[in-house]
Amino acid sequence: VFGKVYPTQLFEAIFLFILFGITALLSWKKDYKHNFSIYLVFYGLFRFLIEYIRGDDRGALVSGISPSQFWSLLMIAIGIGLYFFVEKVYLKKQLFKKNEEEWRKSKEFEEYQQSKLQQEREALEVLVDGWMNCGLIGDAEKIIEKIEFDPYNQHTDSKYKIIECLVP
Repeated sequence: VFGKVYPTQLFEAIFLFILFGITALLSWKKDYKHNFSIYLVFYGLFRFLIEYIRGDDRGALVSGISPSQFWSLLMIAIGIGLYFFVEKVYLKKQLFKKNEEEWRKSKEFEEYQQSKLQQEREALEVLVDGWMNCGLIGDAEKIIEKIEFDPYNQHTDSKYKIIECLVP
């Protein structure tokens, strides 16, 4: 009455442990970026094939394939699409990093940095001149040095006083 019965759930569990081992090894040792794609493709392929030896009839969805086989084909297609999408995004990211490194090594970047530092210095001199005009400070050069070497710029109270003096 019943044909030969296979323990498909056990086969699937063993397969998933092996697939986990492979994806974990690729992720931890090789920093592999396509683990989810590999999972989708190989699990979909395994699930599609194992449906042929299942003992129960699951019905036919499209062209004589079971619903599980249909979803397996969909998983395979999504996995392949995801592989190429991730590869494209990763290549763009690598190209951006390469271009950024080349930009940072270029003479134009050095000139840009120098002009930016010069603009900051000029803005700082204007600020200190405002302080001097409001009578808050006496020695401009000492203040400029102190502010330039103060990475967190803790002079907010003085700045507010300058703004009050400069804005009528």
